[in-house]
Amino acid sequence: LLQRRFSSNLVILLKLALLFGVGRALAQRPLGTDVSHWQGTGINWVNVKNAGVTFAWCKATESTGFTDSTFALNQANAKAAGVLVGAYHFARPSSHPNLTGANSADSEAAFFWSVTSNYVKSGGTYLVPMLDWEDINCTNQLSAATMSAWVNQWCNTISNYAQLNGVPGVRPIVYTGTWYSRPSATYSGLTTAVTTWPGWIAAYPSSPNPQTGGPSDTYPWTTWTVWQYADTNWSGGDSDVFNGTAAGLATLVIGSNTNPPFMTSQPSS
Repeated sequence: LLQRRFSSNLVILLKLALLFGVGRALAQRPLGTDVSHWQGTGINWVNVKNAGVTFAWCKATESTGFTDSTFALNQANAKAAGVLVGAYHFARPSSHPNLTGANSADSEAAFFWSVTSNYVKSGGTYLVPMLDWEDINCTNQLSAATMSAWVNQWCNTISNYAQLNGVPGVRPIVYTGTWYSRPSATYSGLTTAVTTWPGWIAAYPSSPNPQTGGPSDTYPWTTWTVWQYADTNWSGGDSDVFNGTAAGLATLVIGSNTNPPFMTSQPSS
């Protein structure tokens, strides 16, 4: 088993080295993008890759009934261009406030999985799913504890679906901005209960430096895994950067086997 995992990790690291070039892979933070139907069907992923983008997330679903019209196209073309690619879901807790059952985090996760299951698999080319957490229609009607439980329920459900599909250890990443994740008079925010999952923070300074900079606030995380530092780039989508090198980015590649087992909550007994 250890030999198989070592071989799998080596293949993924070699792919990452080819994506970046050996020198860049060791020295630079990887650059990425995220896109949806708002960018249309004309994204030239070869040009995006040549501009230095090595990873991308494409919108797949929203709520329990919306499938992004460009999802399959972007997945196929990004992968063909040699860009690591993942799928994301825009959460609507305002419409589905429950954790389980009808109108819930579980029902949104089930819908996402029905659309994306073929893209959540090992092989060194797919990234973990992302939960887009910024529903402005959900203000203070749900507490921070409930909002955090919603995030955890969705992520755990997706992880369990992947496990049943033969892909263990999938840990979704959570995208948000501290304008929404930090409790305020408008939004109830999140708690540290969600920090089991990697955090992706959107923050747009006037002069961002993706290689040395970072968001000034990452609440409730103590640090960031991905930073969305601008809302335009070569794809027409957003500009993102990974907080590490290509070797570290492998932790977000499905099937990398670089993450240890984890607990999302402590046993009651």
